[in-house]
Amino acid sequence: MRFIRKEHVITTIYNKEIKEDSTIKVVLEKLLERKIEFSLTIRKYFPSILDYKTINHSKSRIKLFNMENRAVDFYIYEGGTLITIKNILIDDIVEINATTTKSTILETSDDVSRFALMDIE
Repeated sequence: MRFIRKEHVITTIYNKEIKEDSTIKVVLEKLLERKIEFSLTIRKYFPSILDYKTINHSKSRIKLFNMENRAVDFYIYEGGTLITIKNILIDDIVEINATTTKSTILETSDDVSRFALMDIE
């Protein structure tokens, strides 16, 4: 039998405004390569009101990005539906908030009870 114990520790490891294209490229590559889901905030210009509006998506992933055009395509998951939004300019991305978890498989010895492993008192 295998016993896997997951402990979720949420820590901010990176919270910075990035402007350099090289750093943006590295971040987008890692999000795409590891298929990390994140919340996405973008701003979009609406000609009818002559102003920008902020749009939030709670669950999204990168489909692909093109640094030459400075555009990103996203998968958006909302209410059981998969939506693809294309050609979002990097300058229109306000925030990407990625929360990831780290899982550890415990190595146990004989002197530890199973209740100690499950955090049951």
